[in-house]
Amino acid sequence: MKSFFALIVTIALVLCAGAAVASEYTVQKGDTLSGIAKRFMGSASRAAYMSLAEKNGIENPHLIHPGQKLDIPEGFSFSESYRLQGQIGVISSAPAKPQSSRQSAEKKQEGVFYYRYPARDPYRGTLEKALELLGYPIEVRKAFVEKVRTTPKNKIVHIELRKGDRIAAMTFGKAKVKRNVIAAWDDQYHLYAARLYETEFEGKVYRLIYPLVCGNWSRLEERPIPAPPEVPYIEPPVPQPVPTAPEAPPYIEEEKPCPIEHEPIVGIGTWGNGIAEGDFAYAEYMQWRKKCLFDCSSEYSWGLGAYGSWEQGDSKLSSYEWDGYSVGPQAGLKYSGLYFDKEDKKYRLQQWTSKVRLVWEKTEGDNDTSGYHMTQDNLKLGAYVEGVKEFDDKWMGIITAEGWIGLDESIKSTWSGDTPSDRGNVQLGVYGQYKINEDWSTRFGGGPFWQQWDDMYGVHLRAEARWKNTVMFGPYANLFPFGKSSAYKGIPTSDLQTWGAFARVEFGEIIRQQDRKIRMQRVKAEDDERFGVIDADESKQL
Repeated sequence: MKSFFALIVTIALVLCAGAAVASEYTVQKGDTLSGIAKRFMGSASRAAYMSLAEKNGIENPHLIHPGQKLDIPEGFSFSESYRLQGQIGVISSAPAKPQSSRQSAEKKQEGVFYYRYPARDPYRGTLEKALELLGYPIEVRKAFVEKVRTTPKNKIVHIELRKGDRIAAMTFGKAKVKRNVIAAWDDQYHLYAARLYETEFEGKVYRLIYPLVCGNWSRLEERPIPAPPEVPYIEPPVPQPVPTAPEAPPYIEEEKPCPIEHEPIVGIGTWGNGIAEGDFAYAEYMQWRKKCLFDCSSEYSWGLGAYGSWEQGDSKLSSYEWDGYSVGPQAGLKYSGLYFDKEDKKYRLQQWTSKVRLVWEKTEGDNDTSGYHMTQDNLKLGAYVEGVKEFDDKWMGIITAEGWIGLDESIKSTWSGDTPSDRGNVQLGVYGQYKINEDWSTRFGGGPFWQQWDDMYGVHLRAEARWKNTVMFGPYANLFPFGKSSAYKGIPTSDLQTWGAFARVEFGEIIRQQDRKIRMQRVKAEDDERFGVIDADESKQL
C-alpha cells in the first residue's frame, strides 16, 4: 500500500509540474507569438514579436491564449529590420566576450555612458521635450513630431539594439539626457526592439529611435544624404544580340530543424554509518528536442535517454557484503521560459523538468563466514521532477521530487526462507542557490524521505559548491529523527545516522555554450552573405 502511495505522490508531482490573414489572426492551441511573427512577418526575433505584442497591447509576449484575436500589421516586411542591423554604429562586428565588473571598469572610456540596465529609468516627459533635450534643430523636431503622430503602426520600421551599439544621446527620467551612450547590458545575445524614424534636413538624414523596453527616446548619429554619382558620357556601343539570362530565383531561407540539446550527467559518492559503509555511482543521458521539430521558439522540449547506477557496501556487524547495478531507458518533458520581474524590470528564468525511468536492477550479497549467497532481480519504475525559478541576480529556488516503486521482484538464495526486499522510496527536496561570482555558486537545502526496504522515515540534508554550473561537490547526511523501525531492533538509533560526500559533473552547460557559439557564427556568416560585411572603417563612420 505504501509503495502504491509513493508512486501516486510522485506521478502527481510530475503531472503538476492556419491560413495567413492580412489584418486579423485567431490564436490556435500550441501557437507562440514568435511563431506567429515568423509566419506573417518573416522573422521570429525578439524585435518582431515585441512589435506584434505592442500593436495588440500584450504585456507578456510569452502568454497568449487560444481564441485570442491578433491584428497583423498589413504590408509589414521585417526584412527591413534585418537590413538596418549594424547601421547603428557597433563597437565590434563580433559579440564581445563577457567581462567581469573589474575588467569593464579597467576598459571604461572617458566621457562614455554605459547603458547597462534597460527599463530601469524610463523617460517620463513629452516627445517635444525629448527632442529638445536630444539637441535636434527646430525644423527637425517639427518633422519628427509629425512622423511619430501620423505614421500608421503597420508602417513603422523597427530595428534591433544589441550589446555594443553606440547611441549619440538618450533621454532618462523627467528631463535628463546622457550623451555618447554604449549599450552594455550583461547578455551579449539579448536584443531589444526599437522604432526608427528618419527625416532629411540640410543634406543630412536625422534619426530618432524609441526602444520598446524602456521608452527612452534616443538620437542616432546623422548621416549625409548620398549624392548621385556623376556619370560621364560614353558613346553607346553598337547593339549586339545578347541571350536573355534567366532571372535569379528569389532568396528563400532554408527551414532547418531545431538544434538537439544533449545532457550527459555522471556522479560518484561514498557513505557510512554505525552499521555499514559503501560507495555508489550513477550516470544518465538525455537528448532533448523541441516540441515541434521546426518551431525553435517553443518553450517545451521532449527527451529520450538512458539511466544507470552502481553501488557496493560492507556490513560492520558481520562479514556480509553486497553490490548491485541498474540500467534502463528514460523519457522526459521540459519547459524553459521567462517571466517578467516587475520590480527589477527584467525577464528571469523559470523552468521545470520531469523524467520517467524504467530500470532492471540486479543485487548480489555474500557472507563468506556463513556461506550465505543471494541474487535478487527487480524491475523498477521511477519518476523525477525539478522546478527552478530565478528570483534576482543572485538567488534562485529549486524544488525536487523523486520516487521509485518495484514492479516485479525475484530472488535466488542459499536460505530457503529468503524473500526479496522491497526497493521503493520517495524523496522531496527544497533548495536555495546563491551566485557568488561568474564562476562559482552554492546550493543548500534538504527535505523528507521514506525508504521501503526497512520502513524508515528521515530527513536528508545537502550542501554543494558549483563551478560554472558544471562541476558540483559537497557533503550530505541522511538523518532519522523520528526513530527506528523493527528492522533495527537492538541497534541504537545513533548508529543509523548516515553521512557521506558526493561529486557530480553535468556536461549540458558546456555543450550548450559550444553549440550556441557555433550557431551564432553560422548566423553571422549568413547575415554577412545576405546583407554585406561592414568593415572597420565604415563602422567608425557610422
